[in-house]
Amino acid sequence: MKKVFLGLILVVGAAVCTWVYAKQAQKDTGPHTVMVLLEAKPGKEAEMKELLMGVVEPSRAEETCLGYHLHQDINNGSQFMLYETWTSQQDHAKQFEKPYIIELGQKLETILAKPYQVVFAKEL
Repeated sequence: MKKVFLGLILVVGAAVCTWVYAKQAQKDTGPHTVMVLLEAKPGKEAEMKELLMGVVEPSRAEETCLGYHLHQDINNGSQFMLYETWTSQQDHAKQFEKPYIIELGQKLETILAKPYQVVFAKEL
C-alpha cells in the first residue's frame, strides 16, 4: 500500500509540475531553477546517493540544462538536495519524459522516507 502511495505521489508531483508550468508559461523569460529535497529511509542512504548520482551526468548532458548539482546534508546523511537550472520551465518539464528520470522515480518509491519537496525559483 505504501509503495502505491509513493508511486501516486511521484505521478501527482509530475502532474503538478506540468500544471504549474502551463500556468506560468507566458511568464517564462529565462533560466528556471528547481530545488528538490529528498530523504532516504534509514539504511537506504547509500542506495539513494547512488541512484541520484546516476542521473547527474545524463541531466548535465541535456542541451537545455544549465546546471545540475547533487548535495548531501552534512548533519543528516539521509537528506539530499538536487539543485537544477534549466533554460526554461518547459525544458525542465521535458525531463519527466526521459527514461532515466522515469526509472529514478520508480526506484525512489521504495527508499523515500517521505514524499520529496520541490521548490521552483527564479533568480532575483
